[in-house]
Amino acid sequence: MQPRHGLLLALLAALVTAACGRPVHLVNADLAHGLFQRLYDAETVEVHVSEALIPGAQLAADSIRADGHFGAEVVPFGTASDRARPRLLYGRVDEPSITVLLSPLGVDPAAGGFHFHGREFYGAADAVVLVAPDPDRIGLPVTVVAGNDVEALARSWRLLVPSWRPGLHVIRDGHVELIARLEGLWPCEPVIEVDRAVAWDEAQGDFAALERDGLAFVAREDKDLAKRLNDYLRVAESARQRALGWTGVIGGEFEVRGVLHTSSASMLELLGQVELGCLAPTGDQVHVLITRQLPDDGGRAVAEAAVLAALGEPSAPWLLEALGVWASERWWQYPLDDWLALLQNAALAATVTELVEGVTTPLPSPHRYVPQRALLFAHLLETRGPEFVRELWEGDAELVIDEDLELSFHGRLEALRAERAERLDLVRQDRFRRTREVEQLRGLRLIPPRVRDGLLSEDGSQAIDDVTRLGANAVLLPVFAYDEAPLPSQPFEARRGPAAWTSEFSADHSDLELFLFTMLARRAGLSVALEPDLLESSSAGLAAHDHELVEVDQWVGFLDHYTRFVEHYALLAELSGMHLLSLGTELGPATDSRTDQADPLSKDPEIRERQLRRLDPIERAKLHKLIHDTELRNELGAARGAAWSEITSRARKIFAGLLTYSSSWAGERTRIAFWSDLDVVGANLFQPFDDSRPSGGDPEEIDERAARDHAPSLEFLEQRLRAQLGTISSFARRSKRGVVLMGLGFPGTDDAWLLPHLRQGETDPGARTLYLQALARALEHARTNQAGFKGAFLWSWPVGATESVRTGRGFTLDGPGARPLLPLVLGRQ
Repeated sequence: MQPRHGLLLALLAALVTAACGRPVHLVNADLAHGLFQRLYDAETVEVHVSEALIPGAQLAADSIRADGHFGAEVVPFGTASDRARPRLLYGRVDEPSITVLLSPLGVDPAAGGFHFHGREFYGAADAVVLVAPDPDRIGLPVTVVAGNDVEALARSWRLLVPSWRPGLHVIRDGHVELIARLEGLWPCEPVIEVDRAVAWDEAQGDFAALERDGLAFVAREDKDLAKRLNDYLRVAESARQRALGWTGVIGGEFEVRGVLHTSSASMLELLGQVELGCLAPTGDQVHVLITRQLPDDGGRAVAEAAVLAALGEPSAPWLLEALGVWASERWWQYPLDDWLALLQNAALAATVTELVEGVTTPLPSPHRYVPQRALLFAHLLETRGPEFVRELWEGDAELVIDEDLELSFHGRLEALRAERAERLDLVRQDRFRRTREVEQLRGLRLIPPRVRDGLLSEDGSQAIDDVTRLGANAVLLPVFAYDEAPLPSQPFEARRGPAAWTSEFSADHSDLELFLFTMLARRAGLSVALEPDLLESSSAGLAAHDHELVEVDQWVGFLDHYTRFVEHYALLAELSGMHLLSLGTELGPATDSRTDQADPLSKDPEIRERQLRRLDPIERAKLHKLIHDTELRNELGAARGAAWSEITSRARKIFAGLLTYSSSWAGERTRIAFWSDLDVVGANLFQPFDDSRPSGGDPEEIDERAARDHAPSLEFLEQRLRAQLGTISSFARRSKRGVVLMGLGFPGTDDAWLLPHLRQGETDPGARTLYLQALARALEHARTNQAGFKGAFLWSWPVGATESVRTGRGFTLDGPGARPLLPLVLGRQ
């Protein structure tokens, strides 16, 4: 049936193509992949635009070029262009070039608005964002950003992002109301996947007006939050007045309106994302998160909205975020000047050129650069004057960066550090001391949901409640970051503004998601550990170190790159007040810093020469190669050791909590020479339970034979686990450090005793139950008899439903056989 069905579709496509003169696409996963490939291969994209929107299109083109993937050219509608390039269309819904794409999908223009899905969209900030196969450019995607009002559209240029996954977003009053999947024979009927209309209707029924001077907000009525909401209005109005004060305009003329969201879960439900504060993708509304437990944005979004209304878009993209942070006087929960002093103290000052022209080095951290841009904004206001800054904003002045500007700016940074040095040192010493006073870590490694801001959903709150009730006092957050940022599949996945100005790591969980979840976990009494893992890309599944690096300069280059990765997550961990930071996990040869590997010959030159003369030419050649390889390994070890010394030193200057590294069970820890630079030895424990295998042996040396026919006994497992824990603790003691087990667990399968890190065999939750019973005994012995044992993180606890939970095969501990044992394993029974 399937071949015939495919043949019929192909025949139908051919008939329609012949009749209409247009290609017909079968929209499916294969097509989406093809669109991605063609988009990725393109050198330049075109932004087709109506004349009134050319300034916004030019800003979008600048942003696209700055992101580094493509060149970009602005093309007025009706102008001949290169049909081999992907298009982005930007204009009103009734623009003919746009209508021809939207109408077949049921988006029907009407006088002053449009209809879709039986609903009317007539608001100025109502809009449509479409990604689809381009019927006029075979094999290429087209992105459409269309709305009702030119003025509102002019503020929506950030949605002009080259994208590839077919889909439709419909926006009402600045927020996404409908998200539809496109699937089937093009033009196909959109399949609604997300409909937020009901959620918004219910929320608006609970909304009450909150107004103050130039602010007009709505928020759900909550007596417990009344004071907090009013305090925010006061702070936000102060930020608005500060932001407008230098512009020369009258502040009362530029009212800011928006929504105050009183929980991260409700903000996620209504917007599909969580932000401390943000501007709506269209229109002029702002959305701000205000809760009892979390910090707010200090009025940053309000300040940005007010100045955008007063002066329009800035000519230089860095100015908007610099203005917002400067007006709010904070960087996330830190007072801005305190955070700047910390950056200067950690030798993380940037040059003015980097701040203005962008950072060319890979993986720049916004926690380093954005606050310094705010200081530069303040410095220019004070040294050049408000009139110059306004001209700079409007494109009528140019910032000349000379030696005097560099020196005066860095003098200001140093003055901030000097003013706060003593207090900063006392605060860091106190935090360092308190982390060491924490009892042994009895933790669970979380599996965050792979959806945007999933940790901040109701599932995230439930996970915090669950692990505290089970007796855990800590959680570990893993995060996978990517060395090469993928192209966004939808415009809403793109970062706000050019990557050169607001670049962040492309990761499976955003910094803000990790930060806010950490704040919630700490409020619940949990210590938080962070374990970042750098991958080559979001799709390749390779760790960034997996390439065969054989030269010293190759390793130096990789580890220099890796230093910036660690720097970023050290800054995030310090911002969040985390307890423990792992500088990496199972990096294999990248951490081999041994320099004492010896060749088989005597070190005495005369004896060495006699030994060589006794060998025949072939044996002598082999030995010369061995000697060369040994010398190279020692040279590589020295280079890697020097690089890790810099990595640990950089992290120590930033982060006042505990530092570790998550070493592999297969012998990696013995090849690491920098344990003395860390606070605890970190180890993953997934050693085989087959009695014939050497403890800590290299997995490549393990014979791949079948596992035991029968599960081992409880006593045998306890004995082996005690021995494994004892070996690690003895190593840590020789390194004069304590030990934290960063990951240990067992899958719910019956054939994993040979290689516990793999889910082998038939599903058998009983095998995991047996393992946990033995582990509870072994951990209790370690807690009471091994002074250097500092805790463990069990692998793992799911945030929300996962495939492992549903099937019972994985390592997740939220199952009927495992969950009742967790208080015992955690040492709470």
